[in-house]
Amino acid sequence: MTAQDLWMLSSTVRMGKRARRVVLATGIGGVLIGSLAGCVAIGPPSLSAAAASPISSSAPTLGGVQHSSNDYGYTVLFPGEPEVQLSTQALLGMEIPVETALFGLNGASMFAVEAMGFPDGALGDMDEEKALVMLRGSISGVAGSTHGEVLSQEESELDGELAVRARLSIPDAPSDLELLASMHGTVEYVVMAGGEYGDAFDDYLATFEFTD
Repeated sequence: MTAQDLWMLSSTVRMGKRARRVVLATGIGGVLIGSLAGCVAIGPPSLSAAAASPISSSAPTLGGVQHSSNDYGYTVLFPGEPEVQLSTQALLGMEIPVETALFGLNGASMFAVEAMGFPDGALGDMDEEKALVMLRGSISGVAGSTHGEVLSQEESELDGELAVRARLSIPDAPSDLELLASMHGTVEYVVMAGGEYGDAFDDYLATFEFTD
């Protein structure tokens, strides 16, 4: 699989119906619109319901609730109990499993992790160049699905793994969205925070650990 194929794969996954209808859902983009802008999300119904329903009405304090995913090999601390949704996305003849963990605060703030597990061998030989292309494509896909604009983007890391960090401006959202995309093995992760408490993103990232 070439670097261009990886960019198309990653950005198509997150652009949903706008990308030639090859994907069944918009992925995290739908969650973002619902939880940050307080409007109807364009993602799957289950994710839309999670985003639209306030989970907490008090200011979040990081370190509140530990969420561990055995299937996707990570642990992270949420300000409150997250909603977890499992889904699949059809892409290039494959059904790609996705887990999204989301903590929302009255439609004004959100913390989320999306993990997408690719089958062994599906991504070919993943070197650093290809990984960066895929991760940047994922960020572009989130921007496209939310009608947002990438304000900044830089190489970073997540628990020792190569990552791309970005800040997005999303129409009607109460603040910019901070997100970080990374690969660990055959799983791609997108960790994000936005809204009134989006400035806690660094503290949120510091609680994220790979467990396998």
